[in-house]
Amino acid sequence: MKMTMNFFSSVIVTYLVLILLPGIEIGSIWTGILLAILLGIFNIIVKPALELLSIIPTLLTILLFLLIINGGILVMVDWFMDSFSVTSLGTVIMFSVIVTVANWILHRYFRKKK
Repeated sequence: MKMTMNFFSSVIVTYLVLILLPGIEIGSIWTGILLAILLGIFNIIVKPALELLSIIPTLLTILLFLLIINGGILVMVDWFMDSFSVTSLGTVIMFSVIVTVANWILHRYFRKKK
């Protein structure tokens, strides 16, 4: 029942957005209704498969962003300390990779200990 309600509410919202959003043209009310229904069906059938396929790229993106954050933190610390210097982008990248992987391993290890 919940899935049916979600489907029909999604169809209604989609149809309303099709009507209200400039730049989308629909030939008739039936075209809009059919489009909304097809979008609902695709969201039920295709979307879960695509989300499953996107897990690895999503995790890689998160990992890449964590590397960027760790590298950025290292560069910020470099700006604040006169007695500390990072000499190259390669050093920042290696630091980020090592810190990110080591932190991930340690967090997983200590999580299992609890």
